[in-house]
Amino acid sequence: MRALLGLSAVPVGLLVASPALATGVDPACEHLADLKPADYEEQQQQDFLMNYYALGASFSGVHAPIPHEAGRGMIGVRLGGLMPLPCRRRFALDWSKTEDTNKSPVLPTVSASYAFETPWEEVVPYAEVGFLPPVPVAGTRNLVFQAAGGIGFQVSDSMQLGVRAHAAVLRTIGDIATPIAEGDPVEEDLFLGSTLGIQALAGVEATEWMTPYVMVGLLDASTFFYIGDSGVVTNNLHPYLGPEYAIGADMLLVDERLRVGAEYYGAPGGSRTLGDANSNFGFAGYGRIHTVRIRVGVEL
Repeated sequence: MRALLGLSAVPVGLLVASPALATGVDPACEHLADLKPADYEEQQQQDFLMNYYALGASFSGVHAPIPHEAGRGMIGVRLGGLMPLPCRRRFALDWSKTEDTNKSPVLPTVSASYAFETPWEEVVPYAEVGFLPPVPVAGTRNLVFQAAGGIGFQVSDSMQLGVRAHAAVLRTIGDIATPIAEGDPVEEDLFLGSTLGIQALAGVEATEWMTPYVMVGLLDASTFFYIGDSGVVTNNLHPYLGPEYAIGADMLLVDERLRVGAEYYGAPGGSRTLGDANSNFGFAGYGRIHTVRIRVGVEL
């Protein structure tokens, strides 16, 4: 039961943990306190929250199929948005309390990418990394590491195609699952989330400085949550395995020195485990995300 306590503090979205409500209902959600849905399911609520925060750290490119000319790269920052969860997703412990999930709307990372030269001008392989160091923040220590590699193809004067593989890991150590009773000792918990995916991209060079693009892919997400004061490991029975997609634009501005990318990113729903055929929840019920991501940096 305690697996959901403080899950809001899982630090995706600025990774700033804060104490979740130990008891009680957020005043903004009090109008739903006596309206527990007939199909409410504790496991489903828990799995959705863990998948949601893992998906928030997935490493989409926020760039065109060819992110740079061969021999060039970029150093900058990425901002990934997390939409605040509605009240119905914040209730826990048999609808008796709400979780404090909406602390920050963004996940920032430092990022770098580079496109390699090949004997074939129309073939451009590249690599990318993203990183947030494990600095202590609000009583927790947080780490995010992201990596990707891909190949872009210039198939005509304006048309680009590409494939890309990506992975991400996030880790939080701290008082994530806050004590149930006031005065109980505070113990450190551990949350791990990881994503792994493969994508296909297509883009059209609309102008000399802007390339709109689309992406579709397959994404896997896994989570692990260890509660320090009880030694309980929370099992995610419905880890995300499903589609991801994005539509965006990649731009090179200011004398080809400022690289800016922006995209709408979605992971609309994943697989269910065997035996769930009669569940009231569709694929999206166990985890999904829709968000905006931005990449800004200096082209080298």
